[in-house]
Amino acid sequence: MKKILFFFLCLILATPTGVFALDSDDPEGRQWSYERTGVYEAWDITTGSSDVVVAILDNGFDTFHPELRENAWKNEDEIEDNGIDDDNNGYIDDVWGWNFVPKDENENGRIDEEENHGNNNPRPEVQYVSELLLEEGIIHHATLVAGIIGAKGNNQVSGAGINWNVKLMNVRIIGDNGIGEVDVAADGVRYAIDNGADIINMSLVGDVLSPDLTDAVNEAYEKGIVVVAAAGNDGINMNMLPQYPVCIDANDEEIKIMGVSAMDEDNYFARFSNGGSNCIDLTAPGVNISSTLRFYPQYGLEEKYGGGWSGTSFAAPFVSGAAALIKAIQPLWTPQKIYSAILETVHRTPPQDPIAYANLYGAGRLQINKAVELALLSVQRNTLPGVVFLDKDTLSFRNFVKQENKILELTGVIESNIKKGVLYTSNGVVHVVVPVNIGEHTLIMDYNTETKLMTTQSVPVQNFDQFFLGDFSLDNEKEYVFIRKQGKATLIRLFSLDGKEIKQGEFPYTNGEWKMYRPLSQKQRIVHIETAKNKTVLHIIDEDFDTNGDDIVIEGFAKVGDVLPINLDDDADIEVALVGEQNGYAIFFLDHDGEEIRHFNGYTNVDMKKVKLLSGDTNGDGKDEVITYVKDTDAPLRVWQRNGRTLFEDYSQNINILLPTFSN
Repeated sequence: MKKILFFFLCLILATPTGVFALDSDDPEGRQWSYERTGVYEAWDITTGSSDVVVAILDNGFDTFHPELRENAWKNEDEIEDNGIDDDNNGYIDDVWGWNFVPKDENENGRIDEEENHGNNNPRPEVQYVSELLLEEGIIHHATLVAGIIGAKGNNQVSGAGINWNVKLMNVRIIGDNGIGEVDVAADGVRYAIDNGADIINMSLVGDVLSPDLTDAVNEAYEKGIVVVAAAGNDGINMNMLPQYPVCIDANDEEIKIMGVSAMDEDNYFARFSNGGSNCIDLTAPGVNISSTLRFYPQYGLEEKYGGGWSGTSFAAPFVSGAAALIKAIQPLWTPQKIYSAILETVHRTPPQDPIAYANLYGAGRLQINKAVELALLSVQRNTLPGVVFLDKDTLSFRNFVKQENKILELTGVIESNIKKGVLYTSNGVVHVVVPVNIGEHTLIMDYNTETKLMTTQSVPVQNFDQFFLGDFSLDNEKEYVFIRKQGKATLIRLFSLDGKEIKQGEFPYTNGEWKMYRPLSQKQRIVHIETAKNKTVLHIIDEDFDTNGDDIVIEGFAKVGDVLPINLDDDADIEVALVGEQNGYAIFFLDHDGEEIRHFNGYTNVDMKKVKLLSGDTNGDGKDEVITYVKDTDAPLRVWQRNGRTLFEDYSQNINILLPTFSN
């Protein structure tokens, strides 16, 4: 069989400088490569998503490394160590990925058919590796790559990956000696395809053009998977001597695999890097890189994190990490859109010789923050998660596009004298739904942002107190929800969009207020909030109009102002934001058990009892941010992230009532 080499150039280890990063609490979180590519600015927008899967085709990373285990991909459809292929994907017990490298397990002197299929342990082995290979550091290769893409961030340990949250799929196709077979590489690509990878990183190279590997890469592209490959470290022009897989698409009209060369700290082309405009699409840092190391103290591998590593092997994962951040914001984007976002936002020094520049740097130097900003701006232009507000009783729009710390306002006025309404997006079109009570009926008007009336619907409801729109019945169809207090109870009525009543329920709550909560599933929940006797209780109403005792009890506050159910993280549990008094007023984030996550002062010289809260995914990272404003004051509207940082603010005047919003 033909062989495919992976490269591993610089083995002169430098001790990384321990600098406390501004944007994470990891002691070794700051390095020149992150600064040069805008990683820290990108984190202001997103730190990644555990819904994004990056397959690392390499010599196997340390799955259970303290910085990687939380982000390691796990095959949830497989039962560990039961000897059965539970998910019928052709691989038995592949819970943590797969090792495609054949090994003579029974030591009979040959590779049997079963052994040729590989095994379910993709971690790099240590106990069988020679001292020379350990000294050369090949054992660390995939673990370094994995750490650049997705070492857990903001956990006060070592450094942080470009993605704090991601899933890293461990696919071993390279042996302990740094050599692997072309056929194995193709099998690894197909494993990543079949098991849900969004991105494939291949920091490996060889001089053999394999039709099987080419077909596998083309299949990945056709199925919407981003593929990134390193250029190689032989200092050659690949227009003359093509290498693979980086040059697989050299003769294609469209980019199917992103080829990455390496640059150094002075922004120059790394002396070892391969070039060639037919294969290189852009450049990224590949000199003096710090990342996670294979950790196995029993065999002398006592360091968890280290620096001084060089090679295009470590430039490629910068691009894969950028693609993962973009995918967190734009989960439906095709590879071509992601490639375009990355290549359109590179830093490019105007070259004296454009041909020579393209041979070395491709389009230019990776700028992760710019690529992520472009992806976010597209979200905001197309799906417009935002806020509808009543300014002096006139319904208008504000959208969360950040420009010079301001929120851009969409044009158009819908109605005057409107007191209730919701905003939502559908297929990229923003809608405002406004209910107006007319006698015994309520007329529901659906407008777009160009003030065009799209539809109207009459519903037999009168004298309602609150109005919501969402998929409360879990049937993937939106419903109208009307809430009205009557006597010693509250009546909730649910209607289909064609005006037919679906169900109603009566609840023994007469005080407090009702709010809408949207968990990660995009299915809405209704929450009743009541505060009395130093205790606040959130009653969560499910799709059957039952509470099922799923209450959140909050105690320990002298006084409580506005309360808001929110989703701050990647789980399905509800969190809470509230304005509360504990040695002074502050804004508090609490978990599902009512325990404090963090608190911060939202305003100075403002009566915090007047601070109002809203939530929404304003930056497209899949988590809620908290929106605060102070009624009838000049205090700014502000948007807060989970860590208590201000995402941005707007000094609009006379914001009276903000209306609940959501996207589908």
